[in-house]
Parts: sequence; C-alpha cells; structure tokens
Amino acid sequence: MENFSSISTTVSPTSAGRGETVLVTAHLKDIVCDVKNVLINIPQYGLTEIMKEQDENTYVLSYMIPWDVLSGSYTVNVYVMDQENKKSSTGSFVYTVK
Repeated sequence: MENFSSISTTVSPTSAGRGETVLVTAHLKDIVCDVKNVLINIPQYGLTEIMKEQDENTYVLSYMIPWDVLSGSYTVNVYVMDQENKKSSTGSFVYTVK
C-alpha cells in the first residue's frame, strides 16, 4: 500500500546566480506515514541532500549554488522517505540559475 501526502514548497529567492544562497522550505500536509527523511534532489546536477526539520511538518535546506553550475532551469524534486526507506510522496518545481 502506498502512502501519499501533499508537499508544497517555497523558495527564496525565486532565482539566483552562482555563489548565492537559496532557501527551500517544504511544507508537508496529510502525512500518513512516519517520516524518516525529506530529501531534495536535482537530477541534472546529481545532487541529493537531506532537508532539516524546522517545525512539525516543515523542512528546510539552505544551499549555496556552486560556482561551476551552468545557468539555466533545473528540475528540483522533493520527496518524503518513510521508516522503511520508501518514497511516500513527491513534489517538484523548476528553479532558474542566472
């Protein structure tokens, strides 16, 4: 049986350049599993990071855009891992590096 919840994200700033810091906040709603981790993944860059729990059902990641990243749009995936290391829900957004 799959467990699903809703993930909404806010990103500040809405676009950034190399060397700038981006704050991603994930808000989880209708959680039906025990959350082990919330991860953020940028497949085009080969990056996966664990987000830090800020409050109940709110997770954050502050990330400095590396100097060697090419300008362009990147798909960013956010997903919840349950205690059995299964994805229980996913969300995504597109982020632009100037």
